Amino acid sequence: MSDPRERSEIFARATSDAEADLSPDVAIEASAAADEVRHLEEPRVRLGTTGAGTERHDHLTRKNIPDRVEPGRTYRDVRISRKLAARLDTPGKGRTPPG
Repeated sequence: MSDPRERSEIFARATSDAEADLSPDVAIEASAAADEVRHLEEPRVRLGTTGAGTERHDHLTRKNIPDRVEPGRTYRDVRISRKLAARLDTPGKGRTPPG
């Protein structure tokens, strides 16, 4: 049973389940944790990716903090992690290699 305070979001995924099983060419994962977090005003956050990869996967997991925080409220035992992965375009499939 999963923790109800933990929530995952997938922003984009490969075009099919078979392609999702393929290993990405590039993957970056980062995480942050804090005992307490409090914002005096609502933060302005933008999440997005750009690039040449045709298949992208962007997975964000939050624990004990909502999408939109309430100014002045203290959130405890906060955890956030994000993983970006992509398969790069291959020559011969619509892109010309540099050089």
